[in-house]
Amino acid sequence: MTRSQAIDLVRNFEGRFDPSSTYDAKLTTFGDVIAASGSKMSSPALPPNESVWAVEVIGRFHVATDDNPDHPWGIVVVSTTGKDDLEMTGPGAAPSYWSSVRDLAPPATLPVRTTSIGRCLSRELRLSLGREEVGGEHYDHPVIFTNIGPETCSMQGYPSIAYVNAAGARVGATVDPVPDRRPLVILAAGHATTALLVQIGVGVYADCAYPTQTASTSALRVSPPGDRSSLSMPLRTNVCRSASVHQSWVTPLGVTAP
Repeated sequence: MTRSQAIDLVRNFEGRFDPSSTYDAKLTTFGDVIAASGSKMSSPALPPNESVWAVEVIGRFHVATDDNPDHPWGIVVVSTTGKDDLEMTGPGAAPSYWSSVRDLAPPATLPVRTTSIGRCLSRELRLSLGREEVGGEHYDHPVIFTNIGPETCSMQGYPSIAYVNAAGARVGATVDPVPDRRPLVILAAGHATTALLVQIGVGVYADCAYPTQTASTSALRVSPPGDRSSLSMPLRTNVCRSASVHQSWVTPLGVTAP
C-alpha cells in the first residue's frame, strides 16, 4: 500500500471526513504512534510492531462514538497488510505530537500514485465455507471471501445470499441483514474476510412442520457487496418453501458475531 492509497482510504472512509480536509501520512509502527501520542491514544487494537500508515487529518470529521460531530484534527491508522479495519487514534490530541511520529521510509521511496483501492469483484474472489457451528436449531456458516487477484481491494457491507436447488432455482425466503456496523475491509492479495450466515432450523416454524413445506438446497449463490455477479458453493440443507418465513440472516463482512 502506498502513501496516496492510505490517504485515499481515509478520505473515503464512511463519509466521515469533510472534502476540504488536508492529509499527510507517515509509514511507521503502531507502537511508535502510541509512544508519540501518550495518553491521547484511544483504544489501541494492533500489535506494537504492526507496520501502519498513520494518516493525519486536518479539517472537520465525525467520530461515530462521539457526541461532538466536528473535530479539527486527528490521526487515523491503516494497517499496511490490509488485514485490519481503520483505527482512530485521535481526535482531540494536540497536533504537536505528529512531528514526533517517525517516518520509516524516506519520501523518495514512497511513490505517489493516484489510483485508489477498488472494490473487490466476484472475478477476483474465491468463495468458501468455514466450519459449521451448531447449537440446538441454530446453524452458523462462516462465508469466506479470499482475494485471489494480484491487487489489494476493498469490501464493505453485506453479501447478497440466496439458497438454490439442484436446478439452480432460488428457494426459500431472502437472507436478511443483521443490523450492525459495516467496517471497511481492505483485502491484500491472498487475504480473506468473513461474514456469518445464521440459519434457524425448519423445525422451529409452524409453516415448515411437514416435508411438503420444506425444500432441499444444493448450493448458496453469493454476490459481494455492490456486485451483481455471483459466486456459488455447495450447501445441502433444508429451508422453508414459503418466502414469508425468514429463517436466515447474514452479518456484515468483517463482523462474525450476530
